[in-house]
Amino acid sequence: MRPLVFDGMAGWLHDGAGDRGVVIAGSHGFEDLCSRKFLTLLARRLSANRLPVLQFDYPGCGDSLGDHTDPDRVEAWTAGIDKAVDRVKAETGVTEVVLLGFRMGALLAMPVAVRRDDIIELVLLAPAPSGKTFVREQVGLSRMVDAALPPPPSTEPFDGLQAAGFRMSRATVEDLKSLDPLAAAAASSGLRRALV
Repeated sequence: MRPLVFDGMAGWLHDGAGDRGVVIAGSHGFEDLCSRKFLTLLARRLSANRLPVLQFDYPGCGDSLGDHTDPDRVEAWTAGIDKAVDRVKAETGVTEVVLLGFRMGALLAMPVAVRRDDIIELVLLAPAPSGKTFVREQVGLSRMVDAALPPPPSTEPFDGLQAAGFRMSRATVEDLKSLDPLAAAAASSGLRRALV
């Protein structure tokens, strides 16, 4: 595995000699922290089977530049997936890409996959059926976890959603709610296969 920085995003490339690459689009916040080890083990296994794999942090998340409360996050995150697909192709020479999305990454992966002709397969792990459902689940997580925590030291009001210490602005929450993977799937013509 070798670290990469591209377009302000941190990434990790697991080398493989195959002609098809994989991009892993993870979740956000607490879910990202809980799943990072699993997704890294999955990337290693795929790499051991000759598939080059790129994991990355969305703009404003993890080790990437910016803040997850910046404006236009959903647009930036889907653009980040596009850039990751381009990067795995540039780094490895693959021409076909499998896009693997986990939780929020599954919601973001669908619109990216249907607008590109180089993503031939889509794998959605633990996807929410809609953006509204995903946001409801994050609100539930917030009520379970954040209610038990002391209030943050900042006295500045925050207009958005905080779940397990990770924040999303109200605009980002509304943009997430508008994601409809079933409608995006109906518009797809280039995907050979999708695994949910």
